[in-house]
Amino acid sequence: MDNQTDTVTHSDRRKHPRVAAQGTGYVFRALGDEIVRVNILNICIAGFGCRSRGSFETGERINCVIAVGERANDRGNLYLLCRARVVRVEESEDAEQPFRLGCQIQEYHVIHAGGAAPGPKSGDAKF
Repeated sequence: MDNQTDTVTHSDRRKHPRVAAQGTGYVFRALGDEIVRVNILNICIAGFGCRSRGSFETGERINCVIAVGERANDRGNLYLLCRARVVRVEESEDAEQPFRLGCQIQEYHVIHAGGAAPGPKSGDAKF
């Protein structure tokens, strides 16, 4: 990451510090459902915050693909494939992306552009 995205933010409700981020993610409820493009605002091991044009319900389970470290290494882009739960939904004044979501990551895999990389995950469920 470059120095502009290394800022760590804290909040009373969070157990893990989040890194401010600028990236793109794609969220969908189930295979075959509409894919919603989101802008990632912050991320940590336990969750992420984003802006979305689509509305989601608190407690809803979602699937996500998040581009991370796009310029971080010479082996290609990294992606986070995860299952998450929406824990917070707020309306914003942004006309293009009127919702801000807080999502708790429940299971994830790190994917290199060239293939899967070993990484931590919870459970044995397959995507």
